[in-house]
This record gives sequence, C-alpha cells and structure tokens, in this order.
Amino acid sequence: VTRLAKEIQRFKQHISTANPTTPYDIPFGKQYQKLLAECPGQNLLSLVIHLDGVGLVKSTNLKLWLCSVSLIELPPHIRTRRHNMPLLSMYIGHTEPNVKIWLKWSLNMVNQLKREVVPAYIQSLHYTEDPVKF
Repeated sequence: VTRLAKEIQRFKQHISTANPTTPYDIPFGKQYQKLLAECPGQNLLSLVIHLDGVGLVKSTNLKLWLCSVSLIELPPHIRTRRHNMPLLSMYIGHTEPNVKIWLKWSLNMVNQLKREVVPAYIQSLHYTEDPVKF
C-alpha cells in the first residue's frame, strides 16, 4: 500500500469528483462514490476478492485454487497487475475446496491484518511530513 499511496489518493479523488452517471469498472461504483462522500476524511481501502481455479495436470483432477484480492482504490490499469493482487490463500486438491471453510479462513486473515497492521500503518501517517505518503 505504501508504494501505491499516491495512485490511491489520485484515484479516490477522481471517483469522488466524477459524474454520478459515469460507468465504473468496480462493483457497486455508485455506492462506493456515496461512501467516499459520506466519509471524506477516512483512509478507506476496499478489497475485491477473487477465487480462481486451474487444472495442474491433464492426467489427474489435481487443481490449484487461489484466493487473491485487489484494491478498488487503484486505477484499473494498476489494480489488475499481478503484483498488486495479493494472494490470501491457496488450495491444492483433487476436489473443489469447501468454499465456506476456505473463505472463512481467508477472511479471518484479512481481519487479522486489519486489526494488527492497519493501526500501525495509520499511526505512521501521523509522523510523515508528506500527507500523501503512507
């Protein structure tokens, strides 16, 4: 997030000042624009969760499933780059994962990051001279 802070700030500004009838590439774009208007001083970071599966070997049913996220606050051309889509978890098996269990574990990881990492990150914002630098 630190290396993308300026892009995040610019894109948030773009979304918050865009015409309400503008189509968005993000899910629920109008609701997100409303959220930004209601919370102007907040450092919001929103995630889109991606679940993708791919066969590993043709001769077996072995599959790899990935759970990754992307930040809505990044412009599309940056958001969709692989290095900007952190991997939350993966599953390798001959059957599909139990999505409820898998997502519960993955979302627990997100909540742990939110509780432990984000407060330290926000605290560090108070000690920087550049308000855009995180």
